[in-house]
Amino acid sequence: MHRKVLLLTALLLLGGCGEVSGEKQTSTPLPVSNAQYLHKNAIYLPDGYGLEFSGWLRNYSLVDNAKGRFERYTFEFTDELMAIEGALYAVIGKQGYVRRIRKEEAGLLVVSYIKKGVSPITMSYESLQPSADSQAKTRLRVTWKQG
Repeated sequence: MHRKVLLLTALLLLGGCGEVSGEKQTSTPLPVSNAQYLHKNAIYLPDGYGLEFSGWLRNYSLVDNAKGRFERYTFEFTDELMAIEGALYAVIGKQGYVRRIRKEEAGLLVVSYIKKGVSPITMSYESLQPSADSQAKTRLRVTWKQG
């Protein structure tokens, strides 16, 4: 008898989930606008444009020095350095950023991305040797001065 009561109660509870008075429950994605928060592997540039990376976010920090306060994100990727830079520039170039190479040597590329009226973004691409702990081939550090 107790088993039937428990089973009937469970079915009634489950029957109440789902549709409410004939209307389907839907989830509406919330718009993202000029958000300054970190979600998985996404960042929002100083102009509010959001980028989602296919790598892993390894670190975020605020750096204070004599020049001001800077945001710094560190990502790692399984792709090669130039593939990452090319794909990234293809996206942010469409947003009005211009590329200026600051340093280029074996295994290291430092680039500033500049857009009028926005704090410049410096990205440092570093080649890594994959190890038993990680298959990452590229480390990307993204830095810009806060407003």
